[in-house]
Amino acid sequence: MDISRQHQLLEKMGWRLLDFNYVVPPPRADKPPIKGLSLSVFLTPRIPRVPYEQQGYEYHYMPKHIMKSFIEYLWRTTCNRIGYDYDQQPDFVKMLDLLERRERIPLLELPWERPWTLVDLWEDYDVELVYRFYQNFLCAAYPEKADREPLSNWLRSLTPLARANPDLEDFHMLLALNYSRQNVNHKPDILGGLLFTYHTHTNIGVITFLSVSALYGVVMAKALIEEATEILVENAIARGHIAGCNAIFMEVPEVPPAGVSEQIVKIEHELLHQMGWRLLDFAYTQPPLNISSTGGKPCLLLGLQTPNIPKDPLTGVPFVPKELVVSFVKTTWSNSYTNMGRLLSKDRTYQMLMLKLGSMDKVPLLDTPWKYPGSPPLPPSTPASATSTALVAAPKPKL
Repeated sequence: MDISRQHQLLEKMGWRLLDFNYVVPPPRADKPPIKGLSLSVFLTPRIPRVPYEQQGYEYHYMPKHIMKSFIEYLWRTTCNRIGYDYDQQPDFVKMLDLLERRERIPLLELPWERPWTLVDLWEDYDVELVYRFYQNFLCAAYPEKADREPLSNWLRSLTPLARANPDLEDFHMLLALNYSRQNVNHKPDILGGLLFTYHTHTNIGVITFLSVSALYGVVMAKALIEEATEILVENAIARGHIAGCNAIFMEVPEVPPAGVSEQIVKIEHELLHQMGWRLLDFAYTQPPLNISSTGGKPCLLLGLQTPNIPKDPLTGVPFVPKELVVSFVKTTWSNSYTNMGRLLSKDRTYQMLMLKLGSMDKVPLLDTPWKYPGSPPLPPSTPASATSTALVAAPKPKL
């Protein structure tokens, strides 16, 4: 029976798929864990749900403490029986880490299968895919040339010379590709993608642009972000930082893209918050994107709350050490001005950013609702539109 037909039958019987990357413990001590399986749950009146009144629908979810108890019990009983040391097993640790970042695990409606494959062009370079993603996604999100970085930056960052140079940032282009089952010679369709970079000298990762098709929306966005954070950790280890990244940031536009309501933005912020992202209490400005830009643009700077992020001993509020933010701002602005062949020291916006950071001891991480630090309260939300570009983050220049 076709897998989609099986899913339809299970859905009619009351089963729902958990939006969770599930890994089964190994069957024997000499075997690896089993991947590629999905975990479903039977929908009963006890399963909680959250209404999205503005969107006109609701979704059911599994509380994280129940999922965590199940995963820990399954792995503990199975691995103790076969004599397998699982405490530091990467897949087990990854599942617990993802659960710590999410209070709720959504239950998904059909379709359950995800018709895409995630490919990082840092590992599998394809110049045609680079061109297509630039034209169909970046240019669509930022039609004005001054609002986006040149394609040449991407191409140069993926050359063997740039990849082998430890003084340059590692540039990743993670794409969600759909391969045709009927025609193996057909080039894959790009359903979405995410850009992120790793800076070796500062040991910082940065997500700079995210765009997905409205058809897959939040599910694909979450898959891309989670995969990117895993790649950044692996990147840091490969560059000699065995504890992973000191910090992972994400740039998000202060002003929503055209056609996206404030209510949609609010929902997207809540989803990012559930995944462990917090807003830095710092009025950050993105550097100019190219020589046509009139100046930097304000944007929200998010930080991923990981075990490496400290907390204030008195208030318990997580924060990013000022030195890390200073290193991040210096690196991004310096790279931008090097690309444009201009002097960074003369930029007044950069000078103001450094002055602001100089007056801070630490940069707190804020819970939702998010707004640009120092800006007045947001006006009342307008009704949510039926469509959304779904989590589009701002691009920035790179070496």
